[in-house]
Amino acid sequence: MEVVYTIEIAARESVKDDLEKTLKEIRSFGVKEIDYGDEYCENGICSVFIEARVAGPWKKHVEFAKRFAPTVIEPVDSVTIQAKDFFEPIMKMVAQSRVLLRGSGIRIPYSNFSGPKHLSRDEIEELILDEHKYRVNVVISASLQNPVILLGAMERVGIINNYRVEKNLIGVDIIGDIGNIVMLLLYFLPVAVEPVEPIEYDLTVQEIGDVLMLISDRSREIVEIKMKSGST
Repeated sequence: MEVVYTIEIAARESVKDDLEKTLKEIRSFGVKEIDYGDEYCENGICSVFIEARVAGPWKKHVEFAKRFAPTVIEPVDSVTIQAKDFFEPIMKMVAQSRVLLRGSGIRIPYSNFSGPKHLSRDEIEELILDEHKYRVNVVISASLQNPVILLGAMERVGIINNYRVEKNLIGVDIIGDIGNIVMLLLYFLPVAVEPVEPIEYDLTVQEIGDVLMLISDRSREIVEIKMKSGST
């Protein structure tokens, strides 16, 4: 699969050193094409935009979006991928995020939980086949949060078909858009995810772009959180 990424490099006075370093790192990914514009400076801040066309497997794109936090992501084509292969590099990022954000806490907005839906087989198939939804099981640590608060917040991003609570863990059977599923993983930081159905994902260009942008935005947020916590 191919994706065109736009990355902004910004620095005080000049981006020359940062630009050369970033270009070297981008080239290490084996990009097909790379180009960049002229440096632009205003109020002491200089920036330049890099455009890189990257070809490779899904995990390479997840790593690229996480590493460089591009501001614009334009997938060239759709892709078919096994569900487990789709989630593997994302869960690697989730595991790293749990370590990086240790002690920072997870802010969960309160929302009433309406209860599990216990959908019928026909209802589930309609969601997946006709509405292009995805069904996964996620396991989240509830040691620091009331499970009902967690479930209420998760209900904002998908349909909770069923759930179970065991000790400090809560397992949730949830159905939703792939972007919302990935958002749940990146922000709720589950310890495990198991794709239920479908087992093979036919991802559209829009879905690929949405997921990679979520990864990019979350990567940028984590850096900002760590910078703020380090300055206090």
